[in-house]
Amino acid sequence: MNEESVTKNVLIIVLILIIVGLFFSIIDITKNEGAVVESVVEAVVPGGGEDSLLDEEEAAPVAEKVYTPKPKPAPVVKPAPVSLDPSVVIVTYTDSGFIPPVVEVTAGGSVTFINSSSKPLWVTSENHPTAKAQIYRGFDQGKSVPSGGTYIFNFTQVGVWGYKNLNLGDHLGAVSVVEQ
Repeated sequence: MNEESVTKNVLIIVLILIIVGLFFSIIDITKNEGAVVESVVEAVVPGGGEDSLLDEEEAAPVAEKVYTPKPKPAPVVKPAPVSLDPSVVIVTYTDSGFIPPVVEVTAGGSVTFINSSSKPLWVTSENHPTAKAQIYRGFDQGKSVPSGGTYIFNFTQVGVWGYKNLNLGDHLGAVSVVEQ
């Protein structure tokens, strides 16, 4: 072997080692992200011509490894609480907002707001963007409650009353209070 072909072979080996190192780094990153990696290793035969380190006949097949991520548990969906008393309405607050966003209750009835989100909840009619002229005075929780907290308000005034989560002003809802 002459010096030029030895240098060429050394360069090819170094390139193969760099490519294999990068490949396994990518596999490690992809594995950490939970992606499915198919055909992790394929036979590497550079060029395949005269400058090749291995003839096709000499190349040994390389086993394929398939990585599958561990299944992620399904999110727990809690059913919305249901009131058996028609004068009590339940509104659940989630990370997406109020469910249901609009409710109806008879005058004298109450609405129970349950915080099932990961964010604090502060229900208020004050400063509601669509109800500036029709604010229900006193319909204000007065403080934030964490996940699992509740707020109950008794509605005596007939009308449609907008409310929001003061902590996340784009989470809106409305209570329609009708006569008994």
